[in-house]
Amino acid sequence: MRTFLFIIFFLSLNVSHAQEYYIRFPDDVNTTLCNGTFDFGAPEFFNPDSLELIVDYTDAQIFPVPDACLIIDRNWLIRRADTYNPALPCIQIPNPTPNPIAGHPDNLPGPVVAPLGAAAPWEPTWSKIVPSDPLPASYSVFWNEFANCYQYNQRIKVTDLAPPVLVQDCAVLPLVWTDSSANDPELWHATYWQGPFTGSDDLKEAEVELSLAATDSCYGAGVNITYLLFLDLDQDGTMESVVNSMNPPPPGMVRYNNANTPNGAGGELRQFDQRNVPAAELYAFGTDWAVDGTNRTATVRWKTLAGSASVLPQLPPGTHKIRWLAGDPCGNQSICEYSFTIENLLSGYLSPEGQCAGVYLYAPEPNPAAEQFDIRFYLPEASPAGLYIRDIRGVPVWSNREFRAVGEHRIRCTKAMIGCQGGVFWVTLETPEGFAVQKLILK
Repeated sequence: MRTFLFIIFFLSLNVSHAQEYYIRFPDDVNTTLCNGTFDFGAPEFFNPDSLELIVDYTDAQIFPVPDACLIIDRNWLIRRADTYNPALPCIQIPNPTPNPIAGHPDNLPGPVVAPLGAAAPWEPTWSKIVPSDPLPASYSVFWNEFANCYQYNQRIKVTDLAPPVLVQDCAVLPLVWTDSSANDPELWHATYWQGPFTGSDDLKEAEVELSLAATDSCYGAGVNITYLLFLDLDQDGTMESVVNSMNPPPPGMVRYNNANTPNGAGGELRQFDQRNVPAAELYAFGTDWAVDGTNRTATVRWKTLAGSASVLPQLPPGTHKIRWLAGDPCGNQSICEYSFTIENLLSGYLSPEGQCAGVYLYAPEPNPAAEQFDIRFYLPEASPAGLYIRDIRGVPVWSNREFRAVGEHRIRCTKAMIGCQGGVFWVTLETPEGFAVQKLILK
């Protein structure tokens, strides 16, 4: 419910207790434009006397409706400050609807309430109040020089076609988190996390802050924001699992390998929160909300059913993705999707030669490179190994993951293969023993 109040002053040297003012009520409105102000016109007045008129309105919003997004019933109240008695009734001014076709232009003009004989352009409206009336009626019958107040219902039909506006640009969001925190043995620690690419049954984890701010031209901060969080939990380069904020997994759990199931409801329930706490204290995927003016911000959080915690989620290393969906009450939607990478720095020490825990990654050959170059590396033992080429922001542009034998390996790469024209890139070799990084320049 919206309530607005404004006071209109008419100045003259003449003073009268009779309320000799005429009113032109605002037109009904059919619009596809909405700028958040909800300014759809206001009553206009002719008044030869010195009067202080108080004009305000209340809105009742109706949605959904069959042929529009929203109907606003705007109830105007007009009274004179020095004579109004709230205990007495108001004169109800009917909204004229002379044509039986809904939305017909003949039904839109607001009526003029004035006495018979009022000079142009203030002559009273003649109109059928409803289409079935045999003859038009004069709105002079509703005018009264001693009226306590007037009430009128303006009809506003909004067909909103504009989706919410994303306050931030998806292309400039932070995309890489470098984890240097200690591993938490009570999170992501179970035998089913052991795999050929994870290297351990106790996955390392890092806090990530994922948020989106949106606004709407019609509803301001009245937008709904949901998300799909795609996770590569086995670290094989494929995001096989998804957390749906509209259908989240049970507390302490994720649904593994459910990315291709309807609504993300399938998959295998796996526990990520192994803390010895009551069930109501286990972390569950949820959302925190904040409103700043007309902007609404959603942030992915771990929350508890007991309401005792709301913290940033800690996710395992790898390249993951989030898809944000911002919608308004009219069904319009904007989508923001981006990948992000969590890199763990506790696996070993990176030397200038690209050595880490016996893993060697040599500088690309040649470097700088023109059309093609070689990536050469050494593994001290047979193990899964992932090669990534990332742009300067940390976004992967090429990857290759295989189980490789002990010894030296060489891979030939080309510009066309990684889909890049030139610039500065990072080559990363990741293994269970550690990872190493080298700088690559493409001319």
